[in-house]
Amino acid sequence: MKKALLKDSVKEIKNTYKRFISILLMAFLGVGFFAGIRAASPDMLDTIDQYYKEQNVFDIEILSTLGLTQQDIEEISKIENVEAVDGAYEIDGKIETESKETIAKFITIGDINKPLLLKGELPVNENECLVEESFLSANNKSIGDTIQVEIEETTNDNGDKIQYLKNNEMKIVGTVQSPLYISRDRGSSNLGAGKINYYVYILKENINATDVHTNIYIKVKDADKYTTSSDKYEDYIEDVKDSIEQIKGDTENPKWYILDRNSNTGYVGFIEATDSIGNIGKVFPVIFFAVAALISLTSMTRMVEEQRTQIGTLKALGYSKIQIMGKYILYASLASIIGGITGMCLGFYTLPQIVWEMYSMMYQITDKVVLSFRWGIGSLGLILICVCIIGATIYAVIRELKETPAILMRPKAPKMGNRVLLEKIPFIWKHLNFSHKVTVRNIFRYKKRFFMTIIGISGCTALILTGFALKDSIKAVLPNQFENVFTYDMQINIKNEEFISDIQENENIEKTVETYMTSVKAVNGEIQEDVQVIVPKDNFDGLINIKDLKTKQQIELKDNEICLTEKVAQLLDINVGDTIKLRNNDNEEYEVKITYIVENYVSHYVYMSKITYENLTGKQYKTNVILTKNKELTEEQEDVLATELMKNANISAITRTSTIMKILDDTLKSLDYVVIILIVSAGLLAFVVLYNLSNVNISERIRELATIKVLGFYNKEVYDYVTRETIILTIIGIILGLAGGYFLNFYILRTCEINTLRFAKIVNPISYVYAILITVVFTVIVNIATYFALKKIDMIESLKSVE
Repeated sequence: MKKALLKDSVKEIKNTYKRFISILLMAFLGVGFFAGIRAASPDMLDTIDQYYKEQNVFDIEILSTLGLTQQDIEEISKIENVEAVDGAYEIDGKIETESKETIAKFITIGDINKPLLLKGELPVNENECLVEESFLSANNKSIGDTIQVEIEETTNDNGDKIQYLKNNEMKIVGTVQSPLYISRDRGSSNLGAGKINYYVYILKENINATDVHTNIYIKVKDADKYTTSSDKYEDYIEDVKDSIEQIKGDTENPKWYILDRNSNTGYVGFIEATDSIGNIGKVFPVIFFAVAALISLTSMTRMVEEQRTQIGTLKALGYSKIQIMGKYILYASLASIIGGITGMCLGFYTLPQIVWEMYSMMYQITDKVVLSFRWGIGSLGLILICVCIIGATIYAVIRELKETPAILMRPKAPKMGNRVLLEKIPFIWKHLNFSHKVTVRNIFRYKKRFFMTIIGISGCTALILTGFALKDSIKAVLPNQFENVFTYDMQINIKNEEFISDIQENENIEKTVETYMTSVKAVNGEIQEDVQVIVPKDNFDGLINIKDLKTKQQIELKDNEICLTEKVAQLLDINVGDTIKLRNNDNEEYEVKITYIVENYVSHYVYMSKITYENLTGKQYKTNVILTKNKELTEEQEDVLATELMKNANISAITRTSTIMKILDDTLKSLDYVVIILIVSAGLLAFVVLYNLSNVNISERIRELATIKVLGFYNKEVYDYVTRETIILTIIGIILGLAGGYFLNFYILRTCEINTLRFAKIVNPISYVYAILITVVFTVIVNIATYFALKKIDMIESLKSVE
């Protein structure tokens, strides 16, 4: 008997292959999306980790205000767990090109931070160099061409002025990617327009003054056994940094800056982006599984109800409940496991690859992405989908098996039609024709299908809207920060105040504001965050708008009042009236009470007046940064202005708002691409849900539909009879889904925000339109498929006895 039941189970798959495939697709999408999106973040981390290991990227970097000596290298080499120390030379210089002045960072090739050779060969002679690929295309150069370099003279041990390079004319022998510059940002410079355009690698043998290094790079012993950015790695590196801190007092007249990989802006941006993907992967799959469980419950419940007579017969023949249940568990298990494993395999090797390809537009790392079959993630996804689908099946079967064989072998009494609410409104009810009245009654007659359809469609619509809303929120960050909060065009760092009048009198500058800026740590108990303190000499004159977070009212800085930006207040768990500590680079701490929490979207800031700063620190205010509002200038005109200003020795650096916006735009675009994956996945889920529910609807009412065809209904009338209900339920589901997506978006924003960004909580009207259109398109496609299915219904079905 067991063998016969097994054969019947296999035959059931063939007889109801559409239902089997629809459940399999639910498992495929659920596990595939879960596995792929959850694996994307660790795969990206493994890729950069492997890349850093292959290129032998530094663990610790030391910078100094006046350079570093060979003695410093020797002392550091003696520290426990220091594996390798490399003294490097990095300097900014000008490259003469036909188009415009080009500023490049010249870096010496060493055993640490090895550049990745893309084309050509490594330099062997002093006058040879490597450039990044974009330099060639932008300057109409090829491998084999020469470049003319201009670097300021330096001083040797005897105090004589000498050329920094032995050879200022260099031959390009290859193109490379630098592990030090994985993003498009090349950093700022005190040359030209204040920004670095490219990097160039040269040999140490081409350096004239070799007695003082600009950087010391350190590799820590056994650090490579940890994944970069992991807590274990950072704790391990911190121990060695502490050891360097202990010896630097004996070896350093100038100040040392002991840094790690987190000082590299490109690396930090990449790690934060992977964290955002990881956070998204924790939320979206939950909704996929919830929808899969509900739709599977509908499908399997219908399947069991269709086979009540067969179940009753099996019970009467002596089959146990477990044996009977096994037939349906086998059916659901095969669909879940086949779909889940297929989805898992495809998800692991496609979604992370797609995400990586998208990120490679913003980050230059490597084409060799590390894709791993992560059994832990895959097994969890497979278990979850099996619990959802098989659990729904067991629930449906147990409910039927409670009945006696005699009751089961009889047909289930049709559900009684009840009066609906609309019938109690005669004005509307009387104006409905017969078909419309039947539609209204059928919708409320099959309550389970009513709720499952609405929940399924609303869940998919909510996911689609959330995807588009995330896109809206991400896009709004830059205009909110640099049009509403910050309206200045340039931030000019000055060495003394004598040059301020020259800046103010420049014909291309419309307005200036004198400020004092410094970086500190905001501390609340064990929590601390880096913040920028900004103190205007008088007021911000509209170049920075400080607005209360709740009232949105403009705030004028008053004495003894402190304004803290919103995101850092959240990270520190601070409210208005609470007290925090500000700790400067000399470990001096000042306790402040927060008066206002203000609107901000990028980075963290503390605002205070000049009097407040002087009372708090006991130090005299001194302007070190000028904020400028320029006249309407093109990018080229702004380059000329910045270049002109940088010629003055009193200016140490210029930061342009347009440059910051480009860098941030690249970071935000990477999240934007992930959102596209979410939208596509949610759209596919919507299609599967609608197709599944449509099949259930037709199979559930096959005799009813055959009967109305016998009564003379044409194919189009039968189609309208069925799809009218689908359309109404779809509309209800869309409306609820739009509402659900609105709130789901805000939840997702909180989970995928990175520490230095606050996403704007907005949903543009067009996003609602897109979410509606996508759901409607899939509904239309499913309805077309339904039309052909209805045409195949045999009218003889209505004459068959159900006994």
